[in-house]
Amino acid sequence: MTKSIIQTAPQNSHRGGMFGFSVESVNDWSNRIYLFATIFSIVFAAIALLSSYFMWRSSTEISAAKDRALAAYQADSNVRAAKLEKEAREAQLETEKIKASVSWRIFSKAESSALVTALRKASGPVNLRYMDGDPESLYLAIQLSQILALAGWSVAPGSMKPGNAIPFGIWIPQSGPLAEAFVAANIPFTLKPLPQQQTGNQFNVQMIPNAPFLFVGPRQPAAFQ
Repeated sequence: MTKSIIQTAPQNSHRGGMFGFSVESVNDWSNRIYLFATIFSIVFAAIALLSSYFMWRSSTEISAAKDRALAAYQADSNVRAAKLEKEAREAQLETEKIKASVSWRIFSKAESSALVTALRKASGPVNLRYMDGDPESLYLAIQLSQILALAGWSVAPGSMKPGNAIPFGIWIPQSGPLAEAFVAANIPFTLKPLPQQQTGNQFNVQMIPNAPFLFVGPRQPAAFQ
């Protein structure tokens, strides 16, 4: 009796495996890779968060520095503006002083009215003189002649040039009603005799004998005021 021999094929001990790896090994590596990916994602997220924080911090510091610089610039600008404004005011004052020092003298309405009122209390004759060759003195003398005429005074006008001196302003050589009127009207003047007149320096001069003199000299320079 012949026995039949039946051979069975060897079974694969790695059933269900991939590329020679078991399913368990593949799952284990997959889990490890997922874990590493998760860790790396967290690390990258943390790095991104820190980077964003430092960028925000840097931006905040830059903005604060800009604000400080702007505030300092504005403060400096305000200081310079205040300095320029002060210099402008000072320049304006100096300009006004210069204008006042070179402008011709004019009696205000109040001064004219006060002087007319005071002069009317004791009217009389007067010899009115002004500095020869000085149109500004002549202009003031014309005003005085009009005021004297309104107050009822008789005026004898004329020019003269005192010798060896320049009598600035208004001079009244002698006391009396004329000087008292100027005092009452608060008009400044010099009460003293005039310097001796140069010979031959009178033109178109009218004269009232025994009448008081009223002399209008040049405007006093600013340096002497």
